[in-house]
Amino acid sequence: MSSKKKNNQSQSTRITDMMSRNAALFSGKYIEYGTPKKLYRQLDSEFHFVLDPCTTKDNPLNVSICFTKEDDGLSKEWNYCVIDNDGLRRQAVYVNPPYGKNVIDWVKKAYSQSAKHDITVVMLLPARVDTRWFHDYIYNKPNVEIRFIRGRLKFETSIQNIPNTAPFPSLIVIFHPRRRKH
Repeated sequence: MSSKKKNNQSQSTRITDMMSRNAALFSGKYIEYGTPKKLYRQLDSEFHFVLDPCTTKDNPLNVSICFTKEDDGLSKEWNYCVIDNDGLRRQAVYVNPPYGKNVIDWVKKAYSQSAKHDITVVMLLPARVDTRWFHDYIYNKPNVEIRFIRGRLKFETSIQNIPNTAPFPSLIVIFHPRRRKH
């Protein structure tokens, strides 16, 4: 067997092994990744979150208002405002959606709620810049800021037996209010 043919078989075997170990990543299934708390704290200190519309029952980020899968955050309005104990006005929304086929629904909802309620919505997303949702709602859109995250994120928890180091690059998308607040 030629060296080139061996290399091709070896590469094919590695790809097959990777896909079988991470089958959910290639299936479009509902996959949850817990936000790294350090990243969340940095974003919260900048944007002052009041709502997480797609958290788990234990609300690991301790957001004032949250919706779980059972609450169906996609069916709710995201227009909330609270004044915290320090007198800080919290009105921004933080979204780390399940990574699967319906990520487009979360991106579309964030885009529309930001425009409808003139609020900031910050999303943690896989950097899938070749997707329809990225081009339809994020790329080159007014009042949308993209921040690419250098390296791979280490997610806070390993949910559904998926390793906590992201197998994909990530980005932060900020849907700013139409009328930026100073």
